[in-house]
Amino acid sequence: MMNKQVKIYGVTCAFLLLLSGCSCDKGKKSVETPQEVSIDAEVLVTKDGQPILTVKEFQEFMQEAIGADPQMQLMAQFMPDFEEQIFERAQLSKLVLEAWEIKSNIKEDAEYKKLIDQARKAYEMMVTQKMFIKKHVSDVTDKEAQNYYDENKTKDPNLMMAPEGVEAKGLSFEKEADAQKFFNKLNELQGNIEQAAKDVKKEVEDLGLVSQMSMIDPTVKERLLDAKKVPAVLPVIKAGDKEFWVVKAIKKQKAQYIPFDQIKDRIKESLMSKKIEEVFEKQIPEYQKQYNIVVNRSYFENKKKEREEQQAKMMQAMKEAKEKEQKEPATQEQSKELVQAKSMQKTA
Repeated sequence: MMNKQVKIYGVTCAFLLLLSGCSCDKGKKSVETPQEVSIDAEVLVTKDGQPILTVKEFQEFMQEAIGADPQMQLMAQFMPDFEEQIFERAQLSKLVLEAWEIKSNIKEDAEYKKLIDQARKAYEMMVTQKMFIKKHVSDVTDKEAQNYYDENKTKDPNLMMAPEGVEAKGLSFEKEADAQKFFNKLNELQGNIEQAAKDVKKEVEDLGLVSQMSMIDPTVKERLLDAKKVPAVLPVIKAGDKEFWVVKAIKKQKAQYIPFDQIKDRIKESLMSKKIEEVFEKQIPEYQKQYNIVVNRSYFENKKKEREEQQAKMMQAMKEAKEKEQKEPATQEQSKELVQAKSMQKTA
């Protein structure tokens, strides 16, 4: 799995490089050097006369690159120079960088060593975590996935194609009396809500499929989902002091679920994540105690206290600034009144 991730990373880099540069070389003719002309047919690249990339190796790279990304498969069909573009942007640059690495002796550079050490430690920890999980977490079985599906398909929205609900349309009014008049008219028209709305010069609001997850007024939602008989025009619903609804329940819809076979892998991934989280929550404290690993919690307590004090000072400063801002207009008004008073005295 780890090797696959590394390979896919390389392929992705190649693809991104291709996208960023393929349009720049249009119209340019490649110039072959004498060394390239003399290369044996089975060897693609040489360095100092020695082969460093064979045709077979490059073909294997291309197969992996195209297989890893459907977009690259599509591009390969429409770009005659697709292989050369990939080679120039990925393989050739890689080979040149490797040669530069050797010739420049960059591996002896202090910063290079530091970065390599950081990368090595990060990679080692990633492998350690992977092995820890492998030793402590069992794979999710098909049976576990099936049990989760059966027990949660009515509760987990990720397992649904469409929730259970009621298709509905309605109108809202500011006055209860107007809503009641419309309700009566709607019944006279045998539930023709469009015609009834047209008669009162209002537009019908399509509420769509109303389910437990719908973001509409809770009272309206509750009344619709509790409707025993559908289709039906519901009595006036009070949703607020100045909001009264007349709603027509059009059709009930049963919940539709994603077939288990289509979602099994996603369920397994989700259950695996939960297993890993549970194992870490349980095992890390146990191993911490077993290996006598002690944390100086006072450090964090002091840091928390410092931040709380900083926040308190900041809040006090904001409060004082606001009070000052409120006082300043009053002071300015007093100064204005004083100037006006002096002006009147001079006039007198």
